[in-house]
Amino acid sequence: MSYPVEGFVSRVFEKSFPRKNGGTSTAYSFKVELPNGQELNPFFRFGYNAPPFKQGDYIRFQANDKDANSAVVVEGSGEFPKNPPARSTAQQSEPRSVGALISGRSNASAKDTYWAEKDRHDKEVTQPRIQYQNARTAAIQTIGVLLANDALPAAKAATKAGQAARYEVIIAAVNKLTVQFYMDTETFRLFDTVADAGVITPLADKDAELPETEADSTTAAAALGEQEPDVEDPEEGAAAAQLKAAF
Repeated sequence: MSYPVEGFVSRVFEKSFPRKNGGTSTAYSFKVELPNGQELNPFFRFGYNAPPFKQGDYIRFQANDKDANSAVVVEGSGEFPKNPPARSTAQQSEPRSVGALISGRSNASAKDTYWAEKDRHDKEVTQPRIQYQNARTAAIQTIGVLLANDALPAAKAATKAGQAARYEVIIAAVNKLTVQFYMDTETFRLFDTVADAGVITPLADKDAELPETEADSTTAAAALGEQEPDVEDPEEGAAAAQLKAAF
C-alpha cells in the first residue's frame, strides 16, 4: 500500500557495487525533511537512475515500505509542487514516522492506524502472493521431475497436434498442482487433489500420432479435468522502483 510523501530533499546518497558481468552499478537513495525541520525516518530508495532532484529541492511522491528503515519510491509518482513552503532552519531532534505523515498528526493513534492497516495489507495481499508464487515454483519443479521420469501421461507424437497436446497437459498440471500446494500451505494439511481435478487417466496410446482433424482430436488436458483460472503472477522480486519519465 503506497502512501504520499512531501518535503525537502535533505540528503542524497549513492552506493556503487560491482556487477557480475563487469563494471559497476550505482544505487540512489535520499532522505526527506518536513518544512518544520523534522527529517523523516526512512531512506527512500530511488533505484539505479540518478534522481532528477538535488539536495534542497521540494518534492512530492508516493512510496511503499520495504522494511523498517527504508521505502521504495513508486515509479512515475514524483513531481515538483509549485509554490513550496519556506524551509525551517531549526532541525528537529527526532525523525518523524511515516505513520504520522499519512495522518498528518504525530500522535500515537496515527501510528497505530498506519501499522494496523499495513499489517492487514500484508496478511490479505502480500502473504498470499508470496504463498502463491512459492506454490507455483514447487509445482513447476514437480512437473519437471514427472516429465524426466516419464510419469506424466502426455502424447509424444512429433507433430504440431502432439506439441499442442503436450503443452495443454503440462500447463493444466502446473495449474492444478499450484492450487493444491497453495491450499496445503493455507490449511496446513495435505490435499490429495483439488476439488475439480477429476481422475487422471493415461491416453490410450501416448506414442501414437494424434489426428489432425478437429472432429477426431481430443484435448489432452481433459485428462486432468477442468482448469483453475490462471492467477496473475505477482510482481518480480524486490527490485527498487525507479522514477523515470515523471518527476
